[in-house]
Amino acid sequence: MSWKDEYYITNDKFRDIGLRLIVAGNAENGIIRWIDNYGFYEGGDLNIYRLDPRLLLATLVGSLSDQARQILVQRVTANLRLLEASNNAIFHETEIMELRAQLLAVSSFDS
Repeated sequence: MSWKDEYYITNDKFRDIGLRLIVAGNAENGIIRWIDNYGFYEGGDLNIYRLDPRLLLATLVGSLSDQARQILVQRVTANLRLLEASNNAIFHETEIMELRAQLLAVSSFDS
């Protein structure tokens, strides 16, 4: 296993809002080792490999706090803006529509 190996942490309760966390690597290589040595992996809010403790907790216990919801809204909004501002936005129409739907679902989700 290496950094290129990915595993997903999900909770069926959050399937409709698209909350899933990506873990790369294992205890010897990758993000698990990084967390063990340095704590939660930061890497910026747009980094899909950033394991925000609030999102991890929400996923594990199945309860979306207001803070976790806000983080998720910020991530989806930032990704949406990046795609919309892209010179190739026309090629990302499906992704843009999916992100808009996810943003609406997160905003109206009642945990």
